[in-house]
Amino acid sequence: MTGFGIGLGSNVTARPETPLMLAARLMLRAIRAAGYEEGATIVPVPSGTHTRPGSDFVGGRIARVIEIRDPNFASAPLLHFARSVPRTTAGRRRTETALRVNLRASAVIPSKRRVILLDDVMTTGAHLRAAAGFLAERGIRVDDAFVVARQAVNCPENMFNVPVLDL
Repeated sequence: MTGFGIGLGSNVTARPETPLMLAARLMLRAIRAAGYEEGATIVPVPSGTHTRPGSDFVGGRIARVIEIRDPNFASAPLLHFARSVPRTTAGRRRTETALRVNLRASAVIPSKRRVILLDDVMTTGAHLRAAAGFLAERGIRVDDAFVVARQAVNCPENMFNVPVLDL
């Protein structure tokens, strides 16, 4: 683990970096490397059980830490679901359609900024596609999506059609 300094000056006490802080630091590095040095609005993608507007979830926490580390990035944890979206019985996964029709936004995102999605874990990509489609229906273009981790157990071999950066 690396140290993360708090405060200013040469006698700053370093403390161990938490996994959340590490994930945020590495995601910020990847986002900047993808061409977002000027910043963007980060919309974290909620899990299918995230139904309360404004409640806390992992992707939202990572986006907030990114915003704290670099104020050019604005965290906008505005998405949630109208009701908990159950997993489908056949594939044991949530479908993009079921996710999209249940998505809700608790606020409006400034459409003049570049918008990127942030997901903590991706299995099939249905949450990302549903969130991008939901925002597109509201006139908000999503420029990119970033994922902290992906589940690679029992997934189709062709599910990732974009290069994956290992952090």
